[in-house]
Amino acid sequence: MEQKKEKVVSKGKDNSPEHVLKLLGRVGTELSTSTYDSNSRRIMRDMFEKLPKFLDKMDEQDEKYQNLPEIRIPQLKEEIKKNDEVLRKNHEETDKQIQVGLYQKGYPPASPMYHSVIERMKLDKEDAEIKLKSDFQVLNPVFLFQSDSRWRGIQKEYHKRNIKAIIENLAELEKQVGEVKIDIEKQNQRINLRRIQIVEELKKAGEDVSEYIGKVPEYIG
Repeated sequence: MEQKKEKVVSKGKDNSPEHVLKLLGRVGTELSTSTYDSNSRRIMRDMFEKLPKFLDKMDEQDEKYQNLPEIRIPQLKEEIKKNDEVLRKNHEETDKQIQVGLYQKGYPPASPMYHSVIERMKLDKEDAEIKLKSDFQVLNPVFLFQSDSRWRGIQKEYHKRNIKAIIENLAELEKQVGEVKIDIEKQNQRINLRRIQIVEELKKAGEDVSEYIGKVPEYIG
């Protein structure tokens, strides 16, 4: 008797999403550069019309898989763990989180911490204002040009412009800091709301949630 051969399903590159996407890309290229008879076009059209159904079926299968308790529960616990770490950083490392938010808004990378920049700008402004108030009168000139009225006029104009630039830059930086703080607070609210939802879902699944509602920092919940 002839022995039946088991059907082997290949798990190689031919089954990968990348391979399928490349094939679809080639199909699109072929269709845009070639012509086919009406019967071939009809067959192709029928096949493409079925494609969304195949993908919808994959979505359904994936959703069922993701909702399996052995998959869903670890995912939920991991989500709480990651979100709690974000909350911790937002409350215990606030300045660092604000700095990250500023980077995302275009603040130059590797720049000093924002609060030190703000403090320096305020000092620079105060320094320029003191010099301007003095009218650049020199008690004991070291150089001859320091007694020149034109030189003093140039210094006054320079410092006026400098003060104006500092005020504008300071206002923009403080505005961005304020926006980042609002974003962080909104993120905290979203995470805490999501945390409540996850805990409820874990409860319904029969999981022990005491570690998530017991002794937790004040900023959680």
